[in-house]
Amino acid sequence: MNLSSLWTNLVKENPMMAEVGRFRRRYLSFQGPTTVLNGGLGLLLVAFAIYSVVCIYWRGELDPFMPLYIFLVFALFAVPLLLHATIAGERERRSWDMLMVAPITHAQIIMGKFAGAFLGLTLTFGVFMIPALINMIYHHRPHWGEVLVGCLVIIAQLASVIAMTILISARVRRPLTALGVSLAAILVYFMFVPGFIASIGGYFSRTVIMSMSPFGLLASLSMYAQSRGQYYDSSTPALNVSAVVVTNLIFETFLTVVLLAWAVKTLSYADNEVKFLSKQKRHA
Repeated sequence: MNLSSLWTNLVKENPMMAEVGRFRRRYLSFQGPTTVLNGGLGLLLVAFAIYSVVCIYWRGELDPFMPLYIFLVFALFAVPLLLHATIAGERERRSWDMLMVAPITHAQIIMGKFAGAFLGLTLTFGVFMIPALINMIYHHRPHWGEVLVGCLVIIAQLASVIAMTILISARVRRPLTALGVSLAAILVYFMFVPGFIASIGGYFSRTVIMSMSPFGLLASLSMYAQSRGQYYDSSTPALNVSAVVVTNLIFETFLTVVLLAWAVKTLSYADNEVKFLSKQKRHA
């Protein structure tokens, strides 16, 4: 199957692309099905209003990279909270059986779920950056190029976290299980693993942290912007930030594709799950 037919099958003629509108209506509007969602959206709007006032009032004084750190922390925990029930919730609501008999493929289901979440959260990121752009316009050194690269790093990381959450949701029966596993995976990958590698020390561990950790990469971009060149440390050789950024973007894109393909291959895993202890018939 060539790229043209793959695009037609997974995007252009995919009925599951309706998930894009469904995600927007459910999570990005007050037309959600529950008061909890609407209340959560209201709190986010209040937080966004405070953040906007800070960016505009202290325009030109805030670090241009600060909004990227804020959104990254928000995204790492918001994605599991929003998407843990993407497929596991369908199973719990019994709407999954109807989806399985519909004339769509597993790949179309996964692609529709991913596209809805990715486009919705990318749009949210774009709105989030509007106050940041106002701050950068008044900044004496706005670092437009480096901040743009940082945005690409955030978007690539957003895609891989969405794909991971969809994979976990596809492999379990209960939404709460998917939420717990997703949050645990994020804590391990973004906190414990980098912390362990950092404890080793040396040039290699520093390069690995920069390549795999978006926080380390954003910090490196910030230092690169301040020096307008390679970042040098007196104790280690220079790190080529451009090469590390390209490596990170390629890695995150590859990881996203692998996770989505894995989700497609194991979409029926939870449905075919066999219990370790089968129920024994009671004899009279």
